[in-house]
Amino acid sequence: MKKYLSIFKNMKAVDWFLVVLIVVLIAYAANLIFPPNGWMIGIVAALLLLFLAKIRRDRLTKE
Repeated sequence: MKKYLSIFKNMKAVDWFLVVLIVVLIAYAANLIFPPNGWMIGIVAALLLLFLAKIRRDRLTKE
């Protein structure tokens, strides 16, 4: 559990703003492609992509 909560470590206000912006944009784009429930697919996809990006960023900054 501690490993998954460490994903929030080293997050600044700019990072949180970008997270919200990316989730909104991907959810909107998915809703345009798969209406009316595309926003749910978009949110899940955006969070998965952000999770992968954060893991890679942490790995690069650690080294």
